[in-house]
Parts: sequence; C-alpha cells; structure tokens
Amino acid sequence: MYEYTMRIIFATQNKGKLREAADILGEGVELLTPQDCEIEGEAEETGATFAENSFLKAKYIWDRVFGNMASPKNAADHASDMVDAVFADDSGLEVDALGGEPGIYTARYAGNDKNFTDNMDKLLFNMKKAGADTLEDRKARFRCVVTLIFRDGRKFVYDGSLEGHISFSKAGCGGFGYDPVFIPTDDELSALTSGGLSKTEIRELSGKTLAEIPEHLKNLISHRFKALQPVNGVVHTDK
Repeated sequence: MYEYTMRIIFATQNKGKLREAADILGEGVELLTPQDCEIEGEAEETGATFAENSFLKAKYIWDRVFGNMASPKNAADHASDMVDAVFADDSGLEVDALGGEPGIYTARYAGNDKNFTDNMDKLLFNMKKAGADTLEDRKARFRCVVTLIFRDGRKFVYDGSLEGHISFSKAGCGGFGYDPVFIPTDDELSALTSGGLSKTEIRELSGKTLAEIPEHLKNLISHRFKALQPVNGVVHTDK
C-alpha cells in the first residue's frame, strides 16, 4: 500500500538541528534543506523574540518556493512542485541569573562566528561574575519556537521549553550547542518513562548534562521535541 510522504523544507543550516528534527518527526516526513532546493541566502534575524525570528526564517523560504508559483519555471518553482510546507525554528538559552541572556543571541553570544566553545566559556564566566554559586542560582531553560507554513499559506506556531540549570563546567561530548553545560531538572527527566526507562535508570541520569545523555533520550524531552510534537500531528493529519 502506497503511503504519502510529507516533504518539508527545514530552514536551517545546522546539521545538529536537522538530525534532531528528523529523528523527532520520524517516518512519513522527509526533511529537505534550502540547499536541496537550490535556495540561496537566509533571513536576517531582526526580530526581538524567538517567535518573530522563527517566522522571518520560515517566511523567507516560503516566499522563495511558493511565492514564485506564478512566475516562469526556475529552481524555486520546481521546488514548489515537490514540497508541501516549510518550517523554521528559533531557539535559545535563557538564564535567570543573567536576566534572560543570551536569549535570541544564543548562537552569537561570543561573536558572529557562532563558536559554541567560546559561547559556553563566556556563559560560564558571566555566571561566575554574577555570583551564581549554587545550582539554585543557575536556573535556565532552553526555548524553541517553531513556525510551520503550508503551501496554501496556513501558518502554525508552537513553543516548547526545557527547564534546567547551568553546570559549573562543561561535561559530555554528545549533542551540540550548549548541551555540555545544561543539566535538565529531575522533573523533566521523569518524562523519560515514555521511552521505556525505569525510575532507577532515570535516577542515573540525574545531574548529567544533555551532552552526557544519549541523543535518542534527549530527543524525548528537549525543547525542540516539545515544539515539534504538535507539528508532527498537523503534518500527518494534513496528508
């Protein structure tokens, strides 16, 4: 029996995000990159919030694929024939002791080259400077806002967050971004029972950074997982 595969362009150049989103959305959804559809450039992230920047990135791709459907055939027109929707996410880290920093500047916290080693070093330095000497002082959360736009212009926006703390030093080599300095709360880890883990196995993960937690388990609690779960429902219902 033939089963339709939803083809969606994910407006990202981040391979870690692409891998994570593909794992979360699972079978029945094929993720394409802008490069796959010969779309050049990217949106300027001029928004003041995650939601605004998420929309700007999704709209940039939507305009270049579906906004050209009435024009002469070109690469973008060809993409419009094989793509069902586009989506973008804007995500970042909010640290209470730093007044919500780095926020929308998460990827560029230490400079425009988006070097996450430098970003984490700056974060740990600023936490020490702020006098955040206990885990209670180091509360933080990952935020993710996803904007999904179908070819007919229908728009859906979803928000997800993961609560935790900033560690005192980097630990682990998995994941990407700030994962080596982010420790999810025990309440967040408790959701891993949905992945078949026992309470004992979950307790063994307590106090570990996201970079120390296997990626398939991280993808069951992450901010991106929470924001993409409703996307999963919408795209499968829309087939």
